[in-house]
Amino acid sequence: MHISKHDANLLLILLGVIIFVGGYFAVYNPTIGKTEAVETEISALQPTLTELRDHQAKLGTYEAGIAEFRDVIAGEMALYPSAVRPEDFIMYAIELEEKTGLDVTNIGFEEPVMLAQFDSIREEGSQQIVTPLTAFEYGVTMNCSLSYEELKDLIKHIDDTALSTKLDTVSVSFDSENGGLVGSATVDKYYITSGSEPYVPTQVPDVSLGTEDIFATFTAVPAETVPAVTDTEG
Repeated sequence: MHISKHDANLLLILLGVIIFVGGYFAVYNPTIGKTEAVETEISALQPTLTELRDHQAKLGTYEAGIAEFRDVIAGEMALYPSAVRPEDFIMYAIELEEKTGLDVTNIGFEEPVMLAQFDSIREEGSQQIVTPLTAFEYGVTMNCSLSYEELKDLIKHIDDTALSTKLDTVSVSFDSENGGLVGSATVDKYYITSGSEPYVPTQVPDVSLGTEDIFATFTAVPAETVPAVTDTEG
């Protein structure tokens, strides 16, 4: 079939139009659609980007706040021992007697109660060490005889105790025999442990165990060391 030059040019133009239209619908149009979707997504993320840039600008403030907060936590944690045992309460009762003048007549121990579990995080170089911790409450009930002034001193001394100690309940009544008060006080102590710390006992003062010479006799002296007695009579 013979095609004139004019028809051939028309066919080439038509072919170019078809290629252009096909390229538009096959490549350009989907690309435009994807571009619009990306622009929509970018617009949606713009507030988040602005917020992150704001956080980045305040990074130094955040780091300083974190360091200060860690110091506060360390100071608070120092108020709690890693363990509390019956002997600690016994020594605390003796301390109360010495500081306030009351007389503790009996101590009843309760079972420790778990209050919370949480993690402690510390940094060692570039690593973060996570230690699981458990907080406990341990209480005793002390029966005692005391005066009104000693009762006030008892409450104040417990409130001033450095390690975390709390007066839970107190109950007193008039003692008609001596004109003072008798009653009981429930005292709670708190401790935080990971289960691996060594127990640090309460310091117990030295107690005198007595003397070797309980009858206060004299030490024997050898005869040769005793000076001779001269008879001056006659």
